[in-house]
Amino acid sequence: MNENYAKLSAAIHNSGTKTESKPLLSRATVDIINSLSWFFMDAFWMLQFPKICVCCILPTALSGIGLLLTNGKNRPLMLMDISTNCWIWMNFFWILQDMWGLEFMMPYVKILTLVGIACLIAAVKTSNDIKALFKHFGPFRRHEGSLAYMGGQTADTLRITTRKPSKCAKCSANAERKVSKSAKAKK
Repeated sequence: MNENYAKLSAAIHNSGTKTESKPLLSRATVDIINSLSWFFMDAFWMLQFPKICVCCILPTALSGIGLLLTNGKNRPLMLMDISTNCWIWMNFFWILQDMWGLEFMMPYVKILTLVGIACLIAAVKTSNDIKALFKHFGPFRRHEGSLAYMGGQTADTLRITTRKPSKCAKCSANAERKVSKSAKAKK
């Protein structure tokens, strides 16, 4: 039995094929965790629940790091993710300063603000598509795989397309034409 295992192991090792490991969570899932935990962290800060607020920093910080690990080595996106992480830690240090009077935290807040701004500027300068770049920045981002993503549809087109489908082909064609016209008119 050990001989068969050794042969199989050697065959796999010598086959030259690489097996790529998939991340435990997709970027969209990490993004949702980050947005929700960050939202609750800020909400509990505002409501003056310091212990619960500080507990929310762990999932916020870990998911922020997760965003860095799932960016696919895209330099502008990596810079945006670094900026997001600066924002997370800036927020955390500000919370510590505000809730417990730790005045020595404010220089860290200011440094992280400057680093975050520098990363934003560098991301914009190195990006070929600024509009696509900023889709990845901010809470509840709207990229494919995200709960907030609507497949590029606007609220108007969603309202029309979620209605019960018409049995009449002519009515369906008229509805699609109306959607196209309203989309062009908005541009």
